[in-house]
Parts: sequence; C-alpha cells; structure tokens
Amino acid sequence: MDAKEHVKATIEKTKTGTFTVLGMDCCPPSVVKDVLKQVNGVGKTAIKVSGSKGKVTVSYDDKKTDLKSIKLAVSDLGLGVE
Repeated sequence: MDAKEHVKATIEKTKTGTFTVLGMDCCPPSVVKDVLKQVNGVGKTAIKVSGSKGKVTVSYDDKKTDLKSIKLAVSDLGLGVE
C-alpha cells in the first residue's frame, strides 16, 4: 500500500460524532478530554461549553470503538450524556 492508499484507508475508517454532555459546570473540559484520550480509537476531540452543557465532537476509528462506548466513558464520570 502506498502513502496515498494509506491516507484513503485511514479516512474511510474515521468517523465523527457529536453529543451533548450535561453537568459541565462541575467538570472541567480537560477532564473529559483526558478520559476520551484513554478510549482506544479516539482521535481529535473538541468541547464547547455553554453554561452547564457541553457539545463534544470526537473523531474515532470505527474499527476500534463506537460512539456508544465513547459516550459511556463520559457518563462514567458521573455526567449526563444525550
């Protein structure tokens, strides 16, 4: 596989998901990001906080994880996930 094919294969495996996290007024975004980094297959994460809600956007390798598992990791912090 040459470099071009490798990039194409990587892009095809990468998905992006967005979800809302409740309780962000009690938990810093850095804690959520640290937990997401520990999930095998998670790539970039972005969190936008407004009041007690956070909008989380995460890219992930769907061969290694899924959005349900990612949300579970966040809810294990005691935060609500929608």
